Amino acid sequence: MNHDELHDLLTRATDAIESPRLGSGALRAAGARRTGRRRSIVVSVGAALAVAAVVAAVTGPLASQRENGNPAAPSTDTAPTAGGLARWVAGLPEGDPPEVPYLKGMTLHLPDGSAVEIPGEDAAIVGITVKGPVVLVEDTRSGQFTSRYLVVHTTTGRHDEIPRSILGGYVQDEVTSPDGRLFIAGSNVIDLQNSNVVAVLPAHAAVLLSWTDAGVQYADKAGRQWLWEPRSEPWQLKEPTWFPSQLDPTEVGNKNDAVGLATSEGCTEVVHVYRGSQHDERWGRRCQGPAAVTMSPEGSWLLTRDLGVVDAVNMTTLPLATPTPGELPPDTGAYWTSDSVVLLALPWGVVRCDVITRDCERATDGLVALP
Repeated sequence: MNHDELHDLLTRATDAIESPRLGSGALRAAGARRTGRRRSIVVSVGAALAVAAVVAAVTGPLASQRENGNPAAPSTDTAPTAGGLARWVAGLPEGDPPEVPYLKGMTLHLPDGSAVEIPGEDAAIVGITVKGPVVLVEDTRSGQFTSRYLVVHTTTGRHDEIPRSILGGYVQDEVTSPDGRLFIAGSNVIDLQNSNVVAVLPAHAAVLLSWTDAGVQYADKAGRQWLWEPRSEPWQLKEPTWFPSQLDPTEVGNKNDAVGLATSEGCTEVVHVYRGSQHDERWGRRCQGPAAVTMSPEGSWLLTRDLGVVDAVNMTTLPLATPTPGELPPDTGAYWTSDSVVLLALPWGVVRCDVITRDCERATDGLVALP
């Protein structure tokens, strides 16, 4: 089955199902792909989340926030609440810039305050490595579609292109290892220190979803999700599962487990999986109420579309803001900098919130793209 056939099959199978993600980057109409790390997501309680995840990866743009290099207006789906959210963002106190790289147009802003101009028409941050962010750059201005991956060095601002010849066979999307040293954007696992191919994905891998401490998460053409560690056998997840963003590579320890948000029978619950094991731990089962938008890296907190903060252990919910300013747009980007602090990329700026104290501040103005 080729890419177009897979696209048609999964599109028909998931017609009218909500896309299980919130876009976080910038880009593209045709031949589109989504950002590599699933840093933001709408956790739909629909029964076909696994297949919908594949469809979002195959057919959805890296994000819908930019068209022809210009920020797009907020989605009309959220027009009734957009005014309230915009006023909420504008009224927040000004805080420090984001702790992670972010894109504003084609300018990459680094955590030290420096900025790097990225050559091209559209861009999205698809990974964070020990050297710096990996940026996918795409261009159609010549009349032909071109794409390339750049590793931007945070210390110098220099960017190096990853040779396309070492990426390997076609697999949708891209992921970076939790320690920031390995990268996949095809069938090959690439060591970014020396550009060597150190492993090859299982042959049935069709869409890359994330790279957790328990292994690389991918979906096959049937929409089944798997975890795989290089040089070992893959094992199938029991149900569709979304894993939140990894923290900065320098903070990652030598762990063999991961915490995700699983969906089955119209309910979501936090699941703690262990590398190569069918044993898992579960808590925070939730079958009613507004959809969860994102989950903290350790599975302690859920954030709902109407800005509710859910304690995933005792299942209590408190509002992030009072009165509630409205529902988050479907294309909101989310990135957790710790297990209690989340960055939300809204059309009016990036908001940093501590979900424990429920204090929020404005980290940037205007539309930007988080990793």
